[in-house]
Amino acid sequence: MNAARQAVSEHGSDFRIPLETAVTVSIPVARGRAIKVGGQLRAIGRDGARFTVDQQVRVGERLQLSVHCDHPDKGPVCIRFPCKVASVKRGAAWEVDVAFCGKYRFVNGGGVVGK
Repeated sequence: MNAARQAVSEHGSDFRIPLETAVTVSIPVARGRAIKVGGQLRAIGRDGARFTVDQQVRVGERLQLSVHCDHPDKGPVCIRFPCKVASVKRGAAWEVDVAFCGKYRFVNGGGVVGK
């Protein structure tokens, strides 16, 4: 068993891998409308993620988390996760823990907000 799989099985589904990369968070503001804010991913796992943003969100709120990364052959790639806010902590920025709810999807290109 490789180290990552062993760590996941030892720590259960709450295990998260530290990973810092740009994210965009879509926050609903009105029926059918959302604002997009840029942030920074801090950790990600099978069932959820932790990130920071400058916009306050509420526990229980449903969001869309878009994780931006560069594929060596395909260039910029975005992975979008529907999620629900599990906890929020105020620091220099809002630190948000989310639980994934639903299926993720890959988007080629997927621009980064705030860059």
